Amino acid sequence: MFTSQDAHAEDGDWLGRLVAPLDDPQVAGAYGRQVAHEGAKPPEEFFLDYLYGPSARTQRAAGEAELSMATTLFSNVNSAIRRDVFERFRFVDDINMSEDQEWSRRVLLEGYAIAYEPRAVVRHSHDYDLRAAFRRFYESGLSARRSYAPGRGSLLVVARTGLDYVRAEVRWFRERGLLRWLPYAAVYEAAKAAGLVAGTLHDRLGSR
Repeated sequence: MFTSQDAHAEDGDWLGRLVAPLDDPQVAGAYGRQVAHEGAKPPEEFFLDYLYGPSARTQRAAGEAELSMATTLFSNVNSAIRRDVFERFRFVDDINMSEDQEWSRRVLLEGYAIAYEPRAVVRHSHDYDLRAAFRRFYESGLSARRSYAPGRGSLLVVARTGLDYVRAEVRWFRERGLLRWLPYAAVYEAAKAAGLVAGTLHDRLGSR
């Protein structure tokens, strides 16, 4: 199982819930919910709620055409992998980040499933400033072609995902009476989007 030094479990049943889906030999790995630390800014709360919501799911991909950010989502902040699968499919060490999603992509294409278990909860979040947010998502963009956005259409995939995210964020703020945070969120999300696009276009920008 995998976690990180800045995450902590919400209760004593966390680990049992996290590993339970691995009883099915067709499930290569399972990952659990992440919720923001107390006092986190609303955009960070939404980010985690968007990726790691309250509903369980099983992710599969019959081929490259079914790969997406949603199908390959997998986070080592709160995850477990079958030992026999991990012995065959190790994490690569030639990628700057998102080695967990790159791993997920490979096992999905081998016919395995990934399970999301929202009852296995950890607290984990970051308080990025604009510079750090840009850098974090630049690194994510660099890794996108190795995970959920391979090929020439990678920027289109990122743009489509970004539009869905913005719509969902505005709705989330409205439902919680947090519309006063929209100006801050707009600047913050613009920094993240700029970093993601720059990272995705890194090869083309660097060749000019």
